[in-house]
Amino acid sequence: MARILEHYEDLPLPNKKVYDLVQEHTGGSVKAFAEMIGVSQQVLDRIFKIDTRSGKFPSVSDKIKEGIQCRFGYDESWYFSKNVEMDIQNNSNDIPSAYKTYLLPMSAMGGSLTGFTSSAMLKDCEAIISPIENVDFAISIYGDSMAPEYPSGSRVLIKKINPNIFIDWGKTYVLDTPNGVIIKEVHECKDKPGYIRCHSINPDPKFSDFDVSLSEVYGIYRVLMCLSAK
Repeated sequence: MARILEHYEDLPLPNKKVYDLVQEHTGGSVKAFAEMIGVSQQVLDRIFKIDTRSGKFPSVSDKIKEGIQCRFGYDESWYFSKNVEMDIQNNSNDIPSAYKTYLLPMSAMGGSLTGFTSSAMLKDCEAIISPIENVDFAISIYGDSMAPEYPSGSRVLIKKINPNIFIDWGKTYVLDTPNGVIIKEVHECKDKPGYIRCHSINPDPKFSDFDVSLSEVYGIYRVLMCLSAK
């Protein structure tokens, strides 16, 4: 689903409220939001499309309303309230803490993620809702080295791992280094003990592999999910 619908202004208010909620909590991913509230993607997606037979938008189903009320605490009156931002703020306490995380600002990308573990610094980050539990951080992707799987402008949800126990080679990780934060597919570097090989998904030669010493890595974060508008 596109981030902005061409017929957004034509949506009935209840449908528009749900659409805004999808944008707010999953960056426009209908699939992720549907999983969040326990309905199928098809059930949710249909309320954003005009029914060809009736020429109208389908009503928000009871199943969708039940899922939203269970997850966010919104009752029937919410669908006819016009202040979406205030609704989200007023109901933020109803969201389980396991689903809350922080979107790191661009200023974090040039330094250390470890510096953002203090509550004082976390106050400077945007609090967002994750469709999955127990995420450490969310980070915005910039550049095309990991496209098309991780397009520029998308967000990834990450969780710190202990590399001394296990690294799942070939998977995508975020590396916290002295030169900044990078996202790469990580491979074993058999010819250089103590190093890991960083691989870009984009086959363009300018995104060639490079090796990083584990001694220069503050932390390794497994990418759990990518959120992007479709």
